[in-house]
Amino acid sequence: MGTYLDSEHRSFDTRATSSLRLNELAPGVFHVVGGSHNSLLVEMADHLVMVDAPVSDEQSLWVVNTARQRFPGKPIRWLVLTHHHMDHAGGLRGVLAEGAVLVVGQGAREHFRRVLASPMTRNPDMKPVDFSQVPILEVPESHVISDSKGRQVIAYAMQDNPHAKGLLMAYVPDAKLGFVTDVWTPGPPLPEKPNPALMSVVSTVKRAGIEPARFAGGHGGVADYAPLAKLAGQ
Repeated sequence: MGTYLDSEHRSFDTRATSSLRLNELAPGVFHVVGGSHNSLLVEMADHLVMVDAPVSDEQSLWVVNTARQRFPGKPIRWLVLTHHHMDHAGGLRGVLAEGAVLVVGQGAREHFRRVLASPMTRNPDMKPVDFSQVPILEVPESHVISDSKGRQVIAYAMQDNPHAKGLLMAYVPDAKLGFVTDVWTPGPPLPEKPNPALMSVVSTVKRAGIEPARFAGGHGGVADYAPLAKLAGQ
């Protein structure tokens, strides 16, 4: 996957990774920001969990290399993709080359099998890698990733969202932090009335029985959840 205009030139500046940075939101929980599309990186006892691999392998490899320096001996073992849209999944190869398990929404496994089987023939970002044996786990309702110290990263299906089939929400219970993409951009003011996308965030939280204090986004920054819940009448 990649993003191209009607020419051989990329639609993104490969030098843009110079602005990327890790913003620590809670101990061991980092928002990868500085570009137009964000990720979440969570430190576990002996590995890392990454949520979303946006735009390109250049961006993913920046995260991989930064994580290798900051968390030596802790590989990215899990990659959770909120959905299949390429602007938030275009860098999956760079992470999967580290040996990560791919976690996707229900019904998305075969799509990603086809993606990973397709050769990168235009401006390839990295050396060819055989991705045929990458484990791909679908999430019909929820999936818990945990470590030996009790930290969890949970993926929840956002079943009634208007954006994408198989959309996932990520949640870090000990940080009371959620992560969503394209249904809420945390940071800007909320609208006067909740729209279907925002309501899907609220309904997923309610159905999951979780109590997030804040949400980080695949776009935007971080915002308290309480104002959104109040807007939705919860």
